[in-house]
Amino acid sequence: MNLSRSRPAPVLLALISLCAGLTATGTVAASPAAGVWRSPEDQAQIEIYDCGSRLCGRILTSSQLAAEPGLKDIKNHDPALRERPLKGLQIIEGFSGGPTHWKGGAIYRPTDGRAYSATVEVVDAATLKVTGCLMMGLCESETWVRLR
Repeated sequence: MNLSRSRPAPVLLALISLCAGLTATGTVAASPAAGVWRSPEDQAQIEIYDCGSRLCGRILTSSQLAAEPGLKDIKNHDPALRERPLKGLQIIEGFSGGPTHWKGGAIYRPTDGRAYSATVEVVDAATLKVTGCLMMGLCESETWVRLR
């Protein structure tokens, strides 16, 4: 049998693909959107991270949290959730796609207690465009800046 002409087995191809996605530490490489970002609203710092094959994010701090670390989710439309602390609150969930454009998820905005369907786009290594929509055609975009 001439090995130089044989095709790699499907299992071998799958293994090569898996290894290509690993970093030197042996973990799967993070999405380009993963990191800590500053939103213009209240100078909030949001950590975006991979959660399975989806993109998620939580509040690390904001100018209001710096002044009042014990702030709660008091404007949530569900009264049972109003005692949740804002610090560490997951506000981004369910986004699929990548590596630079994510859709199908929602962003929760504690300032009005509403979740918005949204898209997330990595413009470049330091810039994230986040677009939230109340309904089709009624959307607003923000530019977030990478902190780390």
